[in-house]
Amino acid sequence: MKEGEQVHPMFLPVKNQCNLEYFTGEEKEALERGKVLKVILPSNNSWNYVQLDSATNSIISVKSNLVDNNLSLLATNMGMDEDHTLKLENRRGSYLGER
Repeated sequence: MKEGEQVHPMFLPVKNQCNLEYFTGEEKEALERGKVLKVILPSNNSWNYVQLDSATNSIISVKSNLVDNNLSLLATNMGMDEDHTLKLENRRGSYLGER
């Protein structure tokens, strides 16, 4: 994305699939209702946004730092204040420990 003389990279995240068995009953229910969760996955030990793909009944995950960076960049370009940006990023999430 070009802004004046500055260029800000925006990344299209690579989607990875993970298994539904990693999630608690409450998390599975939220995913089945179409919710997006921000969790630490055991497969990469980092924060990810995860969502259930109803067509394949599998979990699609994207590393959260890529999404958060894009949201921050978008918020900055739209003139949003920091509080609004934090609401967009929704930094609260569930932790999936080793199972």
